[in-house]
Amino acid sequence: MSDPAAQAQAFAAVVTDTIGHLNRLHAALEEERRALTGTDPALLQDTVRHKLEVLAALEQAVLDRDRVQHAAGMPPGLDGGERLVREHLPQLRARWDELLTLCREVDRCNATNGRLATQGARLAREALGLLTGRDQTPQLYGPERRKSDGLAGQSFGRV
Repeated sequence: MSDPAAQAQAFAAVVTDTIGHLNRLHAALEEERRALTGTDPALLQDTVRHKLEVLAALEQAVLDRDRVQHAAGMPPGLDGGERLVREHLPQLRARWDELLTLCREVDRCNATNGRLATQGARLAREALGLLTGRDQTPQLYGPERRKSDGLAGQSFGRV
C-alpha cells in the first residue's frame, strides 16, 4: 500500500475494529470472572459461549490488521503494528497505545480467570473426594500425573 493516506485510513479502521472487539472481550472476561466465582453453572456456560463468539470476531480483526500491515511492508503481529505506527503513522500513536493497553488488560483478566477455573476444578475434585470417600490424589490422566521421564508425548505405539 503506497498511498500514505489510504494506509493510515485502513490501519486506523482495523485498529478501531480491534479495540471494539477487545472492549467486548474485556466485558466478557469480567462476566466470566463473576460466573466463575458464582454458583450458577448455566451462567458460566452462557458466558463462555459468548466469550468464544467474541474471540472469533477478534481473531478476524487481527487477521485483517495483519493484512494491512503486510500491504504496508510490515510483519504481522503487535511488533509489526508498532513498527508501522512508529515509522509511518505516528498520528495513530494514541489509538495504537489504547489497543496495547487493552491487550495487556485482557491478558491479565484471562490469566485471572484461568487461575479461578483451575482452583474451582481442584475444589470440586476435593469435594467429590470427600463426598464419595475416594482418594484425592490426582487423576491418572490429569496433568498432575505427567512425569518428566522422557516418555511424555510419546504414543503407546512407540513405548
